Amino acid sequence: MSYREYIPVLYEDKEDAKKMGAQWDRFKRKWYIPNELDEEDKELLRNKYNDNFDDYIKIYIFEIYL
Repeated sequence: MSYREYIPVLYEDKEDAKKMGAQWDRFKRKWYIPNELDEEDKELLRNKYNDNFDDYIKIYIFEIYL
């Protein structure tokens, strides 16, 4: 069974994430790390975008209550 590791990429960072190898899941509307990337590139994406998690949650909660 395969799975996707989703990462919290903010809208303003989407082009950079794309250049680093992240891909967009159009059905779930989330960015993910493809399984085909090597471990070094996966780790770079994890380290860079997991710092966005707090901002991502704040924006998501704000949008729900609009």
